[in-house]
Amino acid sequence: GVERMNGSLAQCIALTAYGRAILTGRMEPVELLTNNTTFQYVRELKFLDQTGNIACKDTLRWFAALKRRGATALKLIERSVKTDLPDHLGVAFAGFDPWGIQVDLRAKHEMWVPTWDVARKNTKSKRIWEVTYWCVDLIPSPEQDDVPRASAALRGALEEIRDFAGVAANHWVAWFNKALECLESDREIPYHPDLLPNVGYSRAARRLVAAASQAWVYGGMGSWNDIGVEESQQSQYEVCSERLYRAVIGACCAATNSFDDTAA
Repeated sequence: GVERMNGSLAQCIALTAYGRAILTGRMEPVELLTNNTTFQYVRELKFLDQTGNIACKDTLRWFAALKRRGATALKLIERSVKTDLPDHLGVAFAGFDPWGIQVDLRAKHEMWVPTWDVARKNTKSKRIWEVTYWCVDLIPSPEQDDVPRASAALRGALEEIRDFAGVAANHWVAWFNKALECLESDREIPYHPDLLPNVGYSRAARRLVAAASQAWVYGGMGSWNDIGVEESQQSQYEVCSERLYRAVIGACCAATNSFDDTAA
């Protein structure tokens, strides 16, 4: 199967990154629902306030409301989701979204968490998803890694899993090598070239997002999660799969949250 970064994670990255650029006045407000590939399969979008009422149904109004309410920053964060499965397996299932968007307001913090539901299966259109963002109060956790540390962590995890693949699943070696190449040179972000706005992000941050996107191998059938390994290799397989997953999520957060007013 062709691995694509989880659609919900990609959308949270885009909302956070473009939101930062728009809130700081670095770019003109843009409607992501019609202009960004992370929304290309979305039929209906809703942002619900803390009382469960619909606050708005597009990204322009959401960004405008955040600005009006005095939002100072948006951050992509990981959140805990209770399940019997390890995270790198859970993400293959709809409804498991262990990330959200932290909004820093003057007096408090909140988090917006996505849920994705299939609207109508028999529609001719590819826009089949109803996406809802729910708002909850948040006590922020400590700062995450910066781009250099997250890049080093991703590189180490990719080298380890590539070497393991060389022994256990040779056809994956090229895939992981391609992700490593994204860290070293300027490549288009796989599948979502418009994941980040064209202002506010350093080359290192863009490379890190591209590498994380290429390194996403956690789908269902036909994915890295689905390969069979010999019993003697099972524990190493689980360790390096989990390590890469942690590094990819860390990379997404570090890169997205590195928005810099002064970056080109």
